[in-house]
Amino acid sequence: NRSPPLSDSKTFTVAVTLPEPLRLSGSILPNGQFRLAVNGEIGKTYFILRSVDLNSPDWELWTNIVAVATTFQIIDPTPSNSRQRFYRAVSP
Repeated sequence: NRSPPLSDSKTFTVAVTLPEPLRLSGSILPNGQFRLAVNGEIGKTYFILRSVDLNSPDWELWTNIVAVATTFQIIDPTPSNSRQRFYRAVSP
């Protein structure tokens, strides 16, 4: 076969930008309510879970939210009967 071999090569660069890590912070408001601030990724759905026992396998699904900004806040108006309450956010 006298035809040249079929081949080609191209060089290109791929840039991968990793999202900021998910961060939670909280504060107690003057009226006793708890404010949870979440730094996440716009458009991502987050499930916010809470528990009075950090080691419990059974966390309560408190709410879910689609982030419309990189930082959003949620108010927990429900007082806890416990001295402490833990929160975590997960995304599918």
